[in-house]
Amino acid sequence: MLRRTAAAVSFLVLAAAPAAGAAPQVVDTWSYSPATHQLVAAGSGAPFSIVGGSAFVDTSGAAAVQFTAAPGVAVQTAEPFVAPGGSDFRYEAVMGVDRLRASSTPNVFQYGRYDGHQVKLQLSAKGVPQCLFNGTGGRLKLTSRSPSLGDGGRQHTFACWRTGGSVGVTVDGTTTSRLFALGSVTPVGKATAGNRSPTGKASDQLFGKIWSVSVSLG
Repeated sequence: MLRRTAAAVSFLVLAAAPAAGAAPQVVDTWSYSPATHQLVAAGSGAPFSIVGGSAFVDTSGAAAVQFTAAPGVAVQTAEPFVAPGGSDFRYEAVMGVDRLRASSTPNVFQYGRYDGHQVKLQLSAKGVPQCLFNGTGGRLKLTSRSPSLGDGGRQHTFACWRTGGSVGVTVDGTTTSRLFALGSVTPVGKATAGNRSPTGKASDQLFGKIWSVSVSLG
């Protein structure tokens, strides 16, 4: 069964996700299709093409793309992707880590690059989930309180989000949040999962699986 997650700088708040109005609504979810070797949208979104990788089917019968070498990446096939602007948001991946590589920070999902607006789900060198945010209010890297996900490929739900004046990271129900005025977030370029680009190096590679990615907006 897929597990849901979420998450949150200037002032550190280690707490449950902040209370707010209605939760962000799912805009679209892209799940792995072995038939097309793509991440395919449940709604109207364009699929993600996949470079490298192979099909993996778990014990429940759910399929994931498994990356065992670099570069292995899913890249959206049409621009623009879903940008939150000033809205509340949640970017989420259902994923697993098969192995960690020394001195690497694996990319799980990202929209936007370091030199511009960005929302990025990544792992630390020890496999701990991190969210990178960059908007008109500044840049923030937030590290989860959850343990390392380097646990032999088990499935996890990992999300980066903004609710009101807080941002956060949630992993399998464990939430770390901070008060941070992120401002408007309008990334450009193509969203990717598993690595930063089709020419990404092993230092950015997720050696593991991705079942799905989704975006919700408030």
